Amino acid sequence: MSIRDALSTTNKQALRVDPITRSDAYGFAFICLLDDKAVAVLTTEELSPLDDLSHDVLEVALQNAAHEDDWLQQHEAVVTLRQIVVHHPSLLGPPHITRLIPVLVAASDSLRSALSKNALLGLAESLKFLSTEQLRRFLAPLSTKRSASSDSGALLDVLLRRATCEKRFLRDAAVFAVEQAITYQATPELLASAALYADNKSAKVVALASRILAQGLLRLKTTSHSSLQPIVEDRLLLATLCQALASFRVGKDSIARQESLACFCALGELLGKTQLEATLQSALPDQPHDVAAIMGDVFAASQPRSQGGRRGSLRDRVLAGQQER
Repeated sequence: MSIRDALSTTNKQALRVDPITRSDAYGFAFICLLDDKAVAVLTTEELSPLDDLSHDVLEVALQNAAHEDDWLQQHEAVVTLRQIVVHHPSLLGPPHITRLIPVLVAASDSLRSALSKNALLGLAESLKFLSTEQLRRFLAPLSTKRSASSDSGALLDVLLRRATCEKRFLRDAAVFAVEQAITYQATPELLASAALYADNKSAKVVALASRILAQGLLRLKTTSHSSLQPIVEDRLLLATLCQALASFRVGKDSIARQESLACFCALGELLGKTQLEATLQSALPDQPHDVAAIMGDVFAASQPRSQGGRRGSLRDRVLAGQQER
């Protein structure tokens, strides 16, 4: 499809033309080729339902969204996919999801900022409007270093990278997608994926990963203790999460330190003192001092402070003693 054809498709709303160039579609297309700032990205609220709803429309959009030779065509295809996710999610079957998320992940990595933001918003909407079962494969952690957008873990990987990039509007879109993941897709798979970034070289990535792990774990606890049961029953996963939380606990980010303690307290409440200590000893076999410190923090934090003991400064106590005489 040519640029002119792209400009005449049903998604003209995706390409908002500045009044100066509105009368000249060719001129606008040429400007877009040079600078994607001329293309505005629609918010979720601005997405309208499709008039022509069919699997053919979906198929064409999936094909065009993967067509990297024409970024305007790709941009419009992503808009169509976003419309389907938001307004017509029932149209998406497992084979479509298998193609949808990878093309959005790949487009999120585009050097074209408008296309990247468009795709990031598409991922955010997918995390909100699609079910956990539909997305479970893409929430799972990376088994090896990511090499393709279809790999498990690629979704969180691109969100964390874009959430710490130089361009603020891309950061905002990626952080919004992360928030959607925490709110709607807090699953053991997502927490395990976030745990893998505990030792990342980027402090910003570590801070965001700790937020996903901590807030996701606490959200599961708030839902019900039974939501945490799959984590408790999976010893390897529980050990992985404890290792990450222990790393966050001694990290530079103060919020991450506080959230890691809150998570250890939640696990202590669920597991009990003996089982939590055994879990930590298994997860951190070479860090006995850290295990002792965590146990002290958790069960000191979970118990009210004693009302007895000394009060006031040494000077105050000396003066009080003299008055008693």
